[in-house]
Amino acid sequence: LFEFIRDDHIEVFRDLCEVFTPNVYADRDVIFQLGRVAKFMYVLHAGSYTLRFARQSHDFAESLSRMTHRSGNKQRMEEVYINEPEWLCEICLYTKFVHQSSLQSASFGDAFTISCEDLL
Repeated sequence: LFEFIRDDHIEVFRDLCEVFTPNVYADRDVIFQLGRVAKFMYVLHAGSYTLRFARQSHDFAESLSRMTHRSGNKQRMEEVYINEPEWLCEICLYTKFVHQSSLQSASFGDAFTISCEDLL
């Protein structure tokens, strides 16, 4: 959706960018947790992050582009390392959604968030 708006409706995209909230994360900050209700879409701008998810969510991880994937540990969790700009949890803007993964910063970083309410 955001690519479509950016490419075809630049005025709407500019207005949309104004409602994003900037966030700064320290090393090892937990940004969201597996099993919690998703309230925000995240646009990771700078820094490094670790996305952890259950093995049965493997297809989910493969769908994320530009990320480095590392397989399992003792808890049957897998990790994806994010070192480039990326967006996550866009679905929570359209419907109720429970996080299928956890995201933690692996360095200092910044990101932008937007909620469904921000779009109203």
